[in-house]
Amino acid sequence: MLSSAGQAPVSNEVAENGTARTIEAPEAEPVDLLRTAGAPVLKRVVPVAAAVVVVIVVVLILLLR
Repeated sequence: MLSSAGQAPVSNEVAENGTARTIEAPEAEPVDLLRTAGAPVLKRVVPVAAAVVVVIVVVLILLLR
């Protein structure tokens, strides 16, 4: 059976001899998101954290006057 585009077989297709296809592949490993997206996340978190610290310091200075 062909897919609607007429190119490749549908993934849940049964083989010609009536048995289901089995795919021999290594076990999928999880993606380490911190390693993969660590730098872009830090580029966004550091300025926000710095702004929060500045706001806290300014509020403390104004309250202690």
